[in-house]
Amino acid sequence: MKRILYLGSDPSHFSPEGELTHYPLIKIVPCAAKNLFANWLRCTHLILTSKHGVRLFAERLRSGRKKTLGKEIIAVGQVTAYALEKEGLRATLVSREETQEGIISLLEKRPPRKSSYFLLPRSSRSRSVLTDYLKAAGYAFEAVDLYDTLLQKPGPIPDLNQFDEIVFTSPSTVKGFQALKLEIPVNMQLTAIGPVTEKVLKKALNQYHQVRNTQGDKNVSC
Repeated sequence: MKRILYLGSDPSHFSPEGELTHYPLIKIVPCAAKNLFANWLRCTHLILTSKHGVRLFAERLRSGRKKTLGKEIIAVGQVTAYALEKEGLRATLVSREETQEGIISLLEKRPPRKSSYFLLPRSSRSRSVLTDYLKAAGYAFEAVDLYDTLLQKPGPIPDLNQFDEIVFTSPSTVKGFQALKLEIPVNMQLTAIGPVTEKVLKKALNQYHQVRNTQGDKNVSC
């Protein structure tokens, strides 16, 4: 049976083809986000970019007794959309690609009114691709850091020789793995969740390995 080492925070949406060992190199820590609802009445669009963001945002909605009625909710990919459903919220738009670029593609195909106001609850480590686009397009928006993604070493470091595959779920997991300073066995299968993680992983490696991008099911050499 294939032995898989999963480095992300939550493997519940990952369907392993073998025996999975969870070794989370990142942990999610909520931020204060005191200004999250500062412009709530003005807000017309919500953009949620991860299942972690959905969970924390939904908690803030309930504690603040806020309603999303009349607001368009945009989700990055099906995992985020599913997380919204679990919280009793429905995404009106879902990007096919689980990246900020996927959201931009949606907005370009269905441009909102210029009077729209976007709220982006996000990770403090988020890339600026989406906010750069909104600014250039002339949209009003507020990006609020809802949580931090911190590196951690949850226990004794696993022996990589006991595994056939390592799953990296984000650039942060790549960074956390690098901090362990481990040598990757030559025949190890490396799986990157999404094109952004794939790009970071390729850049980080100085050995020859096959990297599989689960969204594109594409093998690339690095």
